[in-house]
Amino acid sequence: MAKGGAKAELSASFLAANRHRLDAFGPWMVDADADTLTIRWTDPPPLRNGWLPMSLRVCTDVSDLPRAEGRFDPDEQMLGLCERFAARRDEFIGQLRAVIAPTEQIVGRATRAGVEVYRYLDPDEDMCSCDLRVSFRFADDGEHSCLSRYDPEADAFGPLEG
Repeated sequence: MAKGGAKAELSASFLAANRHRLDAFGPWMVDADADTLTIRWTDPPPLRNGWLPMSLRVCTDVSDLPRAEGRFDPDEQMLGLCERFAARRDEFIGQLRAVIAPTEQIVGRATRAGVEVYRYLDPDEDMCSCDLRVSFRFADDGEHSCLSRYDPEADAFGPLEG
């Protein structure tokens, strides 16, 4: 646990209103410390795609936010991004396959992928921002990964980073 406080947890009101949305992705677990809370799914059925095994993570980083009830709860934008990816899975998988294809020629075939939604305080904007990205791991390389970020304005995943 990080210094400076009690372990993060989801609020009872969030769970009452949204448990069905979390359960729609299958069994989930929560990892938390004093500043972050992560909800994890391993191989959620809505993301199964016949290409790569995928995991799903929703992470709230509240280290710079004031203490308040429910501050660790994912917001509507975060849950909406997860649901958007699942609803358009085949289209987004096609985009991601095209983005990663040139890299696979160099470093080998990707072995797994993780869909990740993060909420963090943007110091430039002084407000919370959400980020949807897909990270990739490769055979024979347990240390490095690369990722593709979703650009909501383009409604598409961008080039690989990392």
